[in-house]
Amino acid sequence: MPRRAERKAPRTRRWVWVGAWLACIALVGLAYLAGRRASRPPAPAPPPAFTALQDLLGPLEGPSAEIRVADAAAAAVFVDELRQAARRDGVPVTGESRGPSRIRVRLDLPGGPYPVVVRWARPPAEAPRLAVVIDDMGRNLERARAFLDLPIPVTPSVLPYLKHSAGVARLATARGRVVLLHLPMEPRGYPRRADPGPHALMVGLPEAEVRARVRQALESVPGVSGVNNHMGSRFTEQSEPLAWVMDELASRGLFFLDSLTTARSVAFEAARRAGVPALRRDVFIDNERTAEAIGRQLERAVARALRTGRAVAIGHPYPVTLETLRAWAPRFGEAGVRVVPLEALLPTKPGG
Repeated sequence: MPRRAERKAPRTRRWVWVGAWLACIALVGLAYLAGRRASRPPAPAPPPAFTALQDLLGPLEGPSAEIRVADAAAAAVFVDELRQAARRDGVPVTGESRGPSRIRVRLDLPGGPYPVVVRWARPPAEAPRLAVVIDDMGRNLERARAFLDLPIPVTPSVLPYLKHSAGVARLATARGRVVLLHLPMEPRGYPRRADPGPHALMVGLPEAEVRARVRQALESVPGVSGVNNHMGSRFTEQSEPLAWVMDELASRGLFFLDSLTTARSVAFEAARRAGVPALRRDVFIDNERTAEAIGRQLERAVARALRTGRAVAIGHPYPVTLETLRAWAPRFGEAGVRVVPLEALLPTKPGG
């Protein structure tokens, strides 16, 4: 019996050592796993919720957001609310720009810029206005009729002493259009480079003759409401004879459009001094007679109207001008500009 007990003792010690080694191995394994977990990079934080912005704009999806409101006042209120929401969400708002019927801002989100455009439909009466004058009418009655048939209200300016001068004026009046007299005046380079036609107003004529020629031209084109200069790059630089012309117009209640055939024209100032309502030309649309060039000039006229609220464009009765204006007719409204008769741009006060 004692020997059997002696044999069991070494076996018990072996199992104790095995258990100790296993415990050590387990502890080392646990320590290794704990170390790996500690060295693992933290999981990325969830993206910002932008709760206030999404309550106002909805999900910030796509490259941008477009909001439509009733009018400019509502747009201003919405942009103010947008700024407040962005401030609550910690988002910078930059790059505000304003157009005739929209406000654009940019939200600087972590993922990149997010444009927000607020648009409204502006009442037609408040839209920037563009007048399109067609000079040199009177040579061809059918061509004049084609321009008057355009879906935009072009304003005809009729040369005196031509075969159809009176006919074009009467046709335009019957269509409810205001008619201009395209009054011939002396250009620079006369007679070598340009000829304004018969009975033109020439520098050096005595006052009585200038006045007589103005009256004669007015009688040649019945029913006119205003006058603009045909050529006249030399005459419109002369204050004294212009004063005689404007006195004749003032006595008849007519207005004047300075075609600005020279940058040194003083015709607009002469009209103001005489109490004659006056306008200036902004853009010639068809000095280059191609559809592409005329389109570029119409874009300039539209940009001018959008920038200042109104613009005056002058063209001529060329076939390419007719067809380009026909093609452009729907585009004016799409650009936010209303084409109006010239008289709609007149100042409310004489000489203003």
